[in-house]
Amino acid sequence: MTDTVQNRLKVIYVTGVGRSGSTILDILLGNHPEVESVGELINVNRSGWLKNEYCACHQRALDCPFWQAVLSNWQVRTGGAQVQEYMDLQTQFEFRLYKPSQILKEARKSPDSYARFLQLTGELFRAISEVSGKSIIVDSSKSRTRGFLLSQIDALDVRYVHLIRDTRDIIKSLRKGHEANPEAGVQHALRALPGWRTSMSWVLTNLQAEHLIRHYGSAHHCQVRYEDMLEHPAGVLRSIGELAGIDTAGIIHAAENETPLQVGHTVAGNRLRMKDTVAFSRRKPSVPKLRAIDNLSFSVFAYWLAQRYGYPLIRR
Repeated sequence: MTDTVQNRLKVIYVTGVGRSGSTILDILLGNHPEVESVGELINVNRSGWLKNEYCACHQRALDCPFWQAVLSNWQVRTGGAQVQEYMDLQTQFEFRLYKPSQILKEARKSPDSYARFLQLTGELFRAISEVSGKSIIVDSSKSRTRGFLLSQIDALDVRYVHLIRDTRDIIKSLRKGHEANPEAGVQHALRALPGWRTSMSWVLTNLQAEHLIRHYGSAHHCQVRYEDMLEHPAGVLRSIGELAGIDTAGIIHAAENETPLQVGHTVAGNRLRMKDTVAFSRRKPSVPKLRAIDNLSFSVFAYWLAQRYGYPLIRR
């Protein structure tokens, strides 16, 4: 890519643990006139164009006018790229553990494939920008590997948001499984996870997110807590606005007044995206009632890091 700095497309990339509130943050930012939110863009190729799952507009992705236009625009930009070609490249470089050194080793082994992957990914963002008419794209994929790869695309100016939520809330959320219900946004059955596994995954994921923003986000990153976003949305949205170079007064007003928010064209993410509008609720986070074994798991595996993020051992 040879784009000048002035021509680089700005991307707000949300990383962190699943169930941390990235969907509501994505929707909030997407209600800014300069911003297009597309949810977990890492999955649009597989979930949208290959499996033809539901978009937030309640149409199948291949029937959705927005994603039809994006796909057409992207194929023109990339010289007729095929969906399966991109899927194969994602499998080779993107759908893997967060180990930048190993990814770059693979890139040296297959330089043409790596360059093609970076081109297709960058042009996908460009296609979304052109179809939507927006100058900033929000990608809430959360994958640290994807976050690293986006930093390697010269055509993109990536700003990283590390979103954090109290481990215990995520333990409670993941304790509940869900049956598959595609029309409601649950594309696959989700099994319940034990607290110890969630605690260990929470620590590893957040440490990786810290590494990502520290090494590849340069000065363009911020760290925000989900609880602060609910209780004090102005401060969180203002910091993200400064990061992205936009005035967030309008979406701050919407959040503080719990104004119904429009949901964009997202194909993958939390089932919240399937609502026609989402009202931001400034509720004080409740304290979940956890089983003794889950509290023990939190204390043993996650408390040392939770304490650093400002979460007390005992919540009242």
